[in-house]
Amino acid sequence: MIVSHYYTKNIFSTIFYNKYFLFSIAIFSTYIYGFNFIKKTYYELFVWRKIGMNLLIFISTQTAFIYSSYQLAINNFPELIEVNIFVVLFVKTGDIINNKLRKLVSKDLKSLISLIPNEVITVVNNTEKLKKLSLVKENELVKVLKDQVIPIDGFLVSENRKINTQIIDGENNNKTFFKHDTLFAGMINKDIDLIMKSTTTIKNSFLTKIINKVALVQSEKTKLQTIIDKIIIWFTPLIILLAICGFVLSYLVLNYGNIYIAIKIAITILVTACPCSLGIAIPLAIMIGSLKAAKKNIIFNKPDAFEKLIKINVIAFDKTGTLTKGEVKVVNFIGDESFLEILWIIESNLTHPLADGILNYIRDKNLIFNKENNFKKVNRFEFILNNKNYKLLPISKYSESFDKVINFDINKLENTTTFLIENDVIVCLIEFKDKLRENVEESIQKFKSLGLEVFIITGDNKKVSEKLGLELKVDKVYYEKTIEEKLDVINNIQKQNKKVLYVGDGMNDILAIQKADLSISIITNSSFLNLESDVSLLNPNIWLIYESFKLAKFTKKIIITNLFWAFIYNSIVIPLAIFSVLTPMIGMALMFLSSFLVLLNSFILKNLRL
Repeated sequence: MIVSHYYTKNIFSTIFYNKYFLFSIAIFSTYIYGFNFIKKTYYELFVWRKIGMNLLIFISTQTAFIYSSYQLAINNFPELIEVNIFVVLFVKTGDIINNKLRKLVSKDLKSLISLIPNEVITVVNNTEKLKKLSLVKENELVKVLKDQVIPIDGFLVSENRKINTQIIDGENNNKTFFKHDTLFAGMINKDIDLIMKSTTTIKNSFLTKIINKVALVQSEKTKLQTIIDKIIIWFTPLIILLAICGFVLSYLVLNYGNIYIAIKIAITILVTACPCSLGIAIPLAIMIGSLKAAKKNIIFNKPDAFEKLIKINVIAFDKTGTLTKGEVKVVNFIGDESFLEILWIIESNLTHPLADGILNYIRDKNLIFNKENNFKKVNRFEFILNNKNYKLLPISKYSESFDKVINFDINKLENTTTFLIENDVIVCLIEFKDKLRENVEESIQKFKSLGLEVFIITGDNKKVSEKLGLELKVDKVYYEKTIEEKLDVINNIQKQNKKVLYVGDGMNDILAIQKADLSISIITNSSFLNLESDVSLLNPNIWLIYESFKLAKFTKKIIITNLFWAFIYNSIVIPLAIFSVLTPMIGMALMFLSSFLVLLNSFILKNLRL
């Protein structure tokens, strides 16, 4: 048995320490298994014109292979042949681990789209027909059965239905949707069968846009990543220069005339230096941060939002639909009820919480009118209907010069108020009330604890706005502001060298959102911005803004720790390689470990609960 063991060991040594066998393995590893690195080196030099890690791998393996070929030719053992065998193996293994982690991080988000059915029931001339979802176009009638997922974006054709909106806003409860209300793919019909009309294709659905937006953010580069890329561009030629210096220093000074040690030092420098850990440090952090945010119904639409959020000094809120729920109720109506039909037609063509409040008020009276085709919108406040001019004006636009056919005391109006004006005569007055969103007071105090100033910028009247400002203890209230005036307010704040975050929910906030240093839009059933802001909240909960600040700090922590390790590693191991403290094998192992620790650090932070 001892003889058998000795014989097996001897056979193993004979094969695996045979210089020709090792040389054959090196050829396979360098030119077949590692051919992709040779190909990428060509692209780095002649196509991309941006050298990087692939060139370092190419130079180190080719140098080792040429020297090993020379040693083999003079019948010596190829002492650097392990570089060819293991450097490609280490780098490939690192790439595999990196790709696996990326897939693991993103699989939860990708699984969202798998909830959507592949086939739907379409209705054509009262005939139902199964159809592939990918073939459904705009303006097609689609039938959705009870407890079935809404397959595509559209609006409700049937009467009132209970819909679960958890996939969009994270709230696991059923909401009542009315005829013509917007439905999004991924919602669930919790009522009897419904008919809806598609307003887009599945490729352009809101859910698909969210998933694509998160993926795009992960692929786009932040300003910091652009700086790191520039460092990496200079890093590679610097390492090549250091390798040449190490070779010369060893051959002429440290180990005079010893070509083997000089080449070994040069190769060790090349294989030890690791720009790849720098390259993955930020993209991986952005990927983890954006996906953690998405799970909390926070969509970072732009990668720079993580960096910008930390620099914010002022957070400014719109009022209606942002700080308040937007579930506006009419508490006082003065005027002839014949004007309710006019209001129905006008408000049916608008998207604003006040419009919803009037429509619900009319529904509660069991009055349903058809939309009038002879309708023209002149501007935000003015409309033409049946050859008559109508205006919807807020109380801030009220003037004693207006004629009126109704009686009211302007000084006793303490709620949000709108006037309906027909041919320059006030014919109706509508007072609204809205409720604050949950956690608003607590959230604002959290913002203040972060050192932020909190402002309200609203188009509502002075009484209502100042009362809310006192209740929430904000720093300043700007009231009765038009779309353009909101823009001026933000501009004046920015002139004080302050970075402004603006939070809004509707098209009347679009200019302010574009002007602010950072913007957050609150997406609701009736009014949403097409993910054009820096950050979108799928759940209209102000507390999520505080969560956004936490996520930004969390992402910055990943970036800093990853970059710290990457820079510290390179600053330590490169001098050790120059002075021959490290061998190529140890250098390769450390290079692999550097990338692995960046990945491991990101993976650990990914699983931390904030």
